[in-house]
Amino acid sequence: MDVLTKEIAQEIAQRTMKIIPYNINVMDEYGVIMASGVKERIGTVHEGARLVIEEGSRVDIKKEDSESMLGVKPGINLPILFEQKIVGVIGISGDPKELSPFGELVKMGAEMIIQQAFLTEQLQWDERLKEELMSQIINGNLDELARERAKRLKIDLESPRIVIIIAFSSNELDEERVTKRRRELFRLIGEFFTGKAIFANTNPNEVTILRKAPIQRSVLMQEMISLQNTISRIKSISFKVSIGSEYQDIVDAPKAYQQAKEAGRVGEIFSPHQNIYFFDEWILPVTLSSIPNHDHGLIQRYERLVDKDKKGELRETLKLYIDENGDVSKIADQLFIHRNTLRYRLEKIHEITGRDPKKLKDLLELYISQLLNQLKR
Repeated sequence: MDVLTKEIAQEIAQRTMKIIPYNINVMDEYGVIMASGVKERIGTVHEGARLVIEEGSRVDIKKEDSESMLGVKPGINLPILFEQKIVGVIGISGDPKELSPFGELVKMGAEMIIQQAFLTEQLQWDERLKEELMSQIINGNLDELARERAKRLKIDLESPRIVIIIAFSSNELDEERVTKRRRELFRLIGEFFTGKAIFANTNPNEVTILRKAPIQRSVLMQEMISLQNTISRIKSISFKVSIGSEYQDIVDAPKAYQQAKEAGRVGEIFSPHQNIYFFDEWILPVTLSSIPNHDHGLIQRYERLVDKDKKGELRETLKLYIDENGDVSKIADQLFIHRNTLRYRLEKIHEITGRDPKKLKDLLELYISQLLNQLKR
């Protein structure tokens, strides 16, 4: 990259002139003025800057000297160094005697701005490389070049890992604020997983994290709750966290990624108020969602119940019967009904669907039919 760009030169000039009451000129490595408080001078050659580049040191120009030099006014001119090389020149217009106290400070400030811009560019470049690498990992397109890139970025591809996806959105309308929120989210994730994970944006509203494994399920759950609390600090951001299975080999990463994606998609259908979805909790509905055609006899059993149960009482009873493993006392208490009323409802479900909820195989069929019906919507 060009370390001293026109934009950086303008930033140096503007920042410096806010601090000291003198005109600032910033020249490139050929002595051409890139930025100046006097706009008419931009693009002209500064002979004093050329002297600085040739001699490699500060050049003071007095009034009498400036009259015989091209594009020069009295002042001091100092080399701007980056990695021990002259990348440009910074000039301060005025009496050299008055300007001497400012010279080194202005030079140092210019070099710091360039260094910061370079580091920012490097970080952005590394993030782009990480994004490309992550895309190759989750799509199963890793090649030798990608593996070499991973080595350069000091990313370990051999360790077992767990795929975690954070899908987020913002209710902000201002695009600049949205970008700021995304950066803050990325920063918090980086701090949270320091040394434990690699991560990158896999689309504008999604961060994919490859967290080192093994880790106990209970510990991972606590970590996800802590992560959720951390992300919640960001205003105007809503998010969902979904987790796939642990993989041992990088070639299995695409499968684990798809598991996390499906856990998030299906979890949102069945439990939209939940923020954390583990694939192993949603295996059955995820598997059912892969059935290409839902229009078969199994789904019709629950559809019959939907058609006949206008108030939704029977569906609510069936759901609770499944959730509470058929515990009649608990179910009756939660529904605020007598046990006889519960038995009547179960018999009604049997009559409508042709399947008896009190029989395990029939209940399983009703449960699957219920899931398919929800997935169809």
